[in-house]
Amino acid sequence: MGNHYLAVSGEFTNEGLMTIRDQGTFIANNTYQQVDGKTTLENGQMYAAGVEIQGGVFEGTGIVTAESLTNAGEVLPGRSLSTGTLMINGAYIQNATGKLDIELDGPQQTNHDQLATQTAVLAGQLDLSLLDNFVAPVNTSFDIITTLGGVSGQFDSVYFPEAPQNMAFKLDYSGPNVQVHFVLPTVLGYNDNLGSGAWSQQNTWLGEIPDTGSDVTITNSTTIPQQLNIDINAFAHAVT
Repeated sequence: MGNHYLAVSGEFTNEGLMTIRDQGTFIANNTYQQVDGKTTLENGQMYAAGVEIQGGVFEGTGIVTAESLTNAGEVLPGRSLSTGTLMINGAYIQNATGKLDIELDGPQQTNHDQLATQTAVLAGQLDLSLLDNFVAPVNTSFDIITTLGGVSGQFDSVYFPEAPQNMAFKLDYSGPNVQVHFVLPTVLGYNDNLGSGAWSQQNTWLGEIPDTGSDVTITNSTTIPQQLNIDINAFAHAVT
């Protein structure tokens, strides 16, 4: 639907393809649910009491106005291989099964995906990818989520198969936005004698607890605890 509006009075469930384009507007007086399929905004707008992505993909560039958008599926600002900003006039809530896809193609805001929302509650997975062979310079930062009211929680895991060699990335949740920083790697060693096997435990490490995206060195270890193996796969940039 483009340059028109469609209003429905009850709950609306999508399990196919929904595209709102060219200033088109979709209005649901109750909840917009998606159990499968795909919803795409191409400079379109959606108004609903709430938006629940239980499966499938919610993508695009446009505006969603709802009390909250709850993601238990996959949300992609912009579209695959094309960056953009998805604005939510409400809260963004990502569950443990949810995934947020962010593509980076340059340091300017128009060159990377961004989720703009009132508040964000995070869990689940963050997928990062680089477009067009983009190489992020050292000490470059990207606001991938911007909020007016702050962020609570963190992503449970980060998937970044194209992470630059000889460079580390860190996620910063300390301010109102979530930022990705590209920095020189910090090498940290696993303490084989005292290690508890959990990434978040101080005595696991020879030094401070490493940030997400650190390079980790495993020294003099014959057995790596199962939990640490799981955590390293989720949080480390490289392991030697």
